Amino acid sequence: SLFTVPKGIILTPECLNYFVIDETNYEKLILPEIENIFPIKESTPYAVRSCGSNEDGSGGSLAGKFDTVLNVKKSGMKKAIRSVIRSFNSPEQNSDAVIIQEMADVDIAGVMFTAAPDNPFLTLIEYAEGLADRLVSGMVVPAQIFIGNCSGHILGGQEETSLTPREKDSRFYQHLFIVGKYIEENFNHPQDIEWG
Repeated sequence: SLFTVPKGIILTPECLNYFVIDETNYEKLILPEIENIFPIKESTPYAVRSCGSNEDGSGGSLAGKFDTVLNVKKSGMKKAIRSVIRSFNSPEQNSDAVIIQEMADVDIAGVMFTAAPDNPFLTLIEYAEGLADRLVSGMVVPAQIFIGNCSGHILGGQEETSLTPREKDSRFYQHLFIVGKYIEENFNHPQDIEWG
C-alpha cells in the first residue's frame, strides 16, 4: 500500500463522558468495550492522543495543543486517557475524542505540511531523530526540506547532518511528498501529517 497507519481505536465523546462522570467506569464499561474491539496488550507501547473533527482542517492546525502520552502500557492507559481529556478544558480547543494507537518503532519522525505555513505553493517536511512528539512540542529545532507543489522537486532546506544516507536520499522525501499529495487529494484540502 502507499502508506500504513498503526492499528488503533477511537474513544468517542459519548465514551469519554462515561469516563468524566465517574473514572471507575473505565474498568466497568470502557476497558471491556475496548478489549472486545481492540485487545490492548501489556507488552505493546501505545500512543494516547486527541482526535477531533475540528482539530486539523482547512482553517488551521492544533498540532501540539493537546496532551499526547507516548509509550503507554495497558496498566497506564487510564492515567493517559485522563491526561489527554484534561488538555481539552480550554474553549478554543475543539477536540472531541481520544485515539489509542500502537506506536511505530522509528529512527526519525516528523510533520509534513502539504501547504507550507508561509508559502502554500511548497510542501514543508520537518523532521528530527526519534519520535515526532519532541518536534511537535517545539523541544527540538527540526531539519527542513521544501518541495515545490507544482514541480515535485526538492527546492532546498536544512538537513540534519547525523542522519543516515538512506534518510538523506531524495527518494525518501519524494515518497513522503507523493503520500502527502495523495492524502491531500482525498481530503480536498491541505494537510499536516505526522509520519515516522
